[in-house]
Amino acid sequence: GWADKTIEGGSLGRGIRMKEMFPPQKNIWESRSPRVVVADLDILGVKMASTLLERLALTPEPVVLFCKWMDDQAAAEVVYNLGRKTVNVAVVTMVGNEEYTSELLADLSAIFGAKLFTPFNQGEFLSLGPGDMGMASRIDITELETFFVGREHKGEEMARELAERVRTIEYQYRVATGNKKQLLEDRLTRLSGKMGLIKIGGESEVEKQETKDKLTDGLNAVRNVMEYGGVPGGGAALVHASKVLSILPSSGDQDVDWGVQLLGEVVREPMRLILANAGLGGGSQIHKLLEEADPWVGYDLNKQTFGDMLSLGVVDSFHNLRNILLDATSVGGMLLTTECVVYRPERYTPTPLRKYSPRGL
Repeated sequence: GWADKTIEGGSLGRGIRMKEMFPPQKNIWESRSPRVVVADLDILGVKMASTLLERLALTPEPVVLFCKWMDDQAAAEVVYNLGRKTVNVAVVTMVGNEEYTSELLADLSAIFGAKLFTPFNQGEFLSLGPGDMGMASRIDITELETFFVGREHKGEEMARELAERVRTIEYQYRVATGNKKQLLEDRLTRLSGKMGLIKIGGESEVEKQETKDKLTDGLNAVRNVMEYGGVPGGGAALVHASKVLSILPSSGDQDVDWGVQLLGEVVREPMRLILANAGLGGGSQIHKLLEEADPWVGYDLNKQTFGDMLSLGVVDSFHNLRNILLDATSVGGMLLTTECVVYRPERYTPTPLRKYSPRGL
């Protein structure tokens, strides 16, 4: 079974610095109540990186280090010398725009309540202690992304600092333009947004992974609809769109008129196939939709009834549907202009190649 709730947290489009930091036979670094270190610094050189990682490895809790950059050779040396089970440390580096990286690290410092180490206090960095570290409820890190949940109980000073940062970003957002506005929006979402926590269960790892994949597909579909807009699903949007083609005036060119008529019939095929796969003929349902004035009315196969597809939760992404139509018309146009197509029958058996035999042998 699974349960869900809304919690304070967010994600970063940055992953773990080294694959060697993953636990054995895993592609994710998971931790509960980890310590957090934030440094607006480049950790260069074997000596500096080794000293830092060895110090962090002494911490009883798992540790996540957010920094600008770290020397791979040094990190690999520490992991090799101390052993993977001993070094329960994950490093996430922030490669990108210099100014945005510094602001992002400052935001993370405020979220986790960690001391921000900068070039101005770099001397204190290698001697950091537990009081300089922040804490998170949970952090999960993959090769490409970091998911974090902040502290559930924040102190007054920490909450005040977060609120102040949010107000500053909101003011900057109102006067910003272009790419700067998008970056501020990302920071604002990370500081004040919430995320949904879904706990997936199953009788086996395969079942859990299958459920997780379905939820991921659904989440991506919802994001796509939120960004580009949605249309009624189940092929209903294309059926309603075909009504517009049927009332278009004649162009005077017989080939063009035939093309419009053919397109109007073809776009109804997706819904006809969906109904056929469900054991229904499809003719009566499509005919009823063609007479329906409300463009959001469609046919719900689960309930075997007509209704508002938005209320029923059957929605397709406008962006995806548009791309499908563009690709289909592109293929159709290519076939018409080339007047040639390579077709392989369903039961195609290739002719075996004859062995090459040089003359005289």
